[in-house]
Amino acid sequence: MQAGDQAALADFIRVHERSVVTLASRILDDDQDVIETTQDTFLRVWRNIATFRGDSAVSTWLHRIAVNEALMRARRKRRSHTTLEVADATSSSHNVDSSAEGAARSTRVRAVRDALATLPVDQRAAVVLRDIEGYSGAAAAEMLGIAEPALKTRLHRGRMRLRLLLVDVHREGD
Repeated sequence: MQAGDQAALADFIRVHERSVVTLASRILDDDQDVIETTQDTFLRVWRNIATFRGDSAVSTWLHRIAVNEALMRARRKRRSHTTLEVADATSSSHNVDSSAEGAARSTRVRAVRDALATLPVDQRAAVVLRDIEGYSGAAAAEMLGIAEPALKTRLHRGRMRLRLLLVDVHREGD
């Protein structure tokens, strides 16, 4: 792909598109923004593939680009309150459970998704990368272009807000 091979780019997109869409959808609130961010991400990959040094995994480099694109798009919109659609095929579309336990789980997932949507975009991105995507602190900080202590601050603030919001939801459910 570094030589400008379009077939290699198409294969790369096929392999990584779902993870980029999922990541972008966890940060952005609008489906059209997710689509445009995904396109912009792969366009930046195509334009900048020669700059990839191999210091990290290609997926880490790709996700950093995707996070940066999503954050730039979110900052441009400057919305104070957003909704977040987290498209997780493994938890919602394939595992339909009509039991009371399944309904409770669905309610909890929706509550977490809605609570995440209320976080400032910088805190949301930190929480998504660490707690949902499972990246290490170093990798998440690198993707966000910040130092690890700054990541820890964003994580702490985001988690505290989520805790307060979710405690209220839990109390309402009792």
